Amino acid sequence: MKLTAVLSAITVAAPLLVAAQNCQSIYLQCGGINWTGSTCCASGTVCTDLNPYYYQCLPGTASSTTATKTTTTTTKPTTVPTTTITATTSKPTTTTTTTTATSKPTTTTTATTTIPTTKTTTTTSAAPTTTASAGNPYTGQKLYTNSLWITHMQSSVAIDSTLSCAVGKLSTAGQSIWLDTMAAISLIAPALADAETVSGGAPIIIQFVIYDLPGRDCAALASNGELPATDAGIATYKSDYIDPIVAAFKLKASNIRLVLIIEPDSLPNILTNANLATCATSAPYYREGIEYALSQLANIPNVYMYLDIAHGGWLGWPNNLSGIVPIMQSVLTAATALNSAVASAVRGFATNVANYSPTHANGVAPVIGATLSPGTYNGVTYEEYEGNPAIDETTYVQLLTQEFAGTGLPAHFVIDTSRNGRAGIRDAWGDWCNVNGAGIGYFPQASPDSTTPSLDAYTWIKPQGDADGTSNTTAPRYDAHCGLADSLPNAPQAGQWFHAEFDMLVKNANPAIAGC
Repeated sequence: MKLTAVLSAITVAAPLLVAAQNCQSIYLQCGGINWTGSTCCASGTVCTDLNPYYYQCLPGTASSTTATKTTTTTTKPTTVPTTTITATTSKPTTTTTTTTATSKPTTTTTATTTIPTTKTTTTTSAAPTTTASAGNPYTGQKLYTNSLWITHMQSSVAIDSTLSCAVGKLSTAGQSIWLDTMAAISLIAPALADAETVSGGAPIIIQFVIYDLPGRDCAALASNGELPATDAGIATYKSDYIDPIVAAFKLKASNIRLVLIIEPDSLPNILTNANLATCATSAPYYREGIEYALSQLANIPNVYMYLDIAHGGWLGWPNNLSGIVPIMQSVLTAATALNSAVASAVRGFATNVANYSPTHANGVAPVIGATLSPGTYNGVTYEEYEGNPAIDETTYVQLLTQEFAGTGLPAHFVIDTSRNGRAGIRDAWGDWCNVNGAGIGYFPQASPDSTTPSLDAYTWIKPQGDADGTSNTTAPRYDAHCGLADSLPNAPQAGQWFHAEFDMLVKNANPAIAGC
């Protein structure tokens, strides 16, 4: 059984029950690749093979049935339920100008306030003349949900049964699959096959994150990649990462639409962290890798790509808003020279990937106890913090839209709202690791804000519950940001399941998860 829901209605999905005995209760997991729990289902339910990674106890006539397939080992899994995106309206907020900041990734309903939408043009070098694929790719589409994420959420339900209602709703909302290693490429084929089954031939989106550049995460340690920033590393990235991904994607059914989030953190690091030796070394490989990736991925039918463009607390200062433009122009121009299809395949940019910047700050400063100040940017009055007008992601998208006018850059955006429901919860704006007090933000939605027409969608890119990085100071990938006072303690390695964080995100969801 595959679950579907209308995104704007967040009210469907059967509640998940917790097993109180040896056999699993209805709707709990009972088997699949890497599953180590019970394979027995309670009376009145049958252990049903939904996909190779996820068997579920569903209503049936057999009593006390057991999964007929055993588990094998592999890396991460694929995806399962779906959700239909419908356009709605929402609201923004206000904010203005100055210098730098840094950050990194790994990796709900609305209020009202209006924001100026004046645009100015910025002068810069030749534009790539990108014309994104016709129309908003999310409108009227179903979204596919990562089944490993569902399995992880079920493990949290087993610890805390009060999470079962929320997990039922989240399981239908649509979630991304991170291709963060070469081994993770094996997730593509089963995900595409399952999506074809789930969709019944109707249009459906699978969202993947491309994330394995040489020298990845050059300004932090928690999610360093597997490839070195060397000539050999970039050659491997092309031949053993991008090329196999393209080959796998080309086998998809024609009704499957791919939305690809391209290399979080990489190009923003080129702008703000060029002073770090690691980033200076990585920069040319970031450019070459992304240019190659775009040129090859553009050959796939029905593909829409969004380049990562950090978040307002990183690039929202005026110098950074203008500074990122020539970097994006250069990369897109070079990629388009390699393959003219890039011009239509690159839809725009993704903000707040795996971060915590709120969609709407509603007058709350990004730092605990801080206050906002009046300021101006391009002649428009904003509230700002330390000279940065982009105190929330809606404002950031609006400022980028202004900055891109006349540059040839495709001014279409998505915001990762997976963990950004709470404003003003950090001790410093640049704190990014397992932030204490965070909550789930808006559920995925197409065209969510009528005052910001350049915003294609709210979407979930970072799976809620996946850790940002370990708090273990002796771990090789320990990053000091993960040991700060505003970070959750006892965190596992980046990408591993962190029950305490998931529990917090659900219970701090803002707006609260409807019906729970």
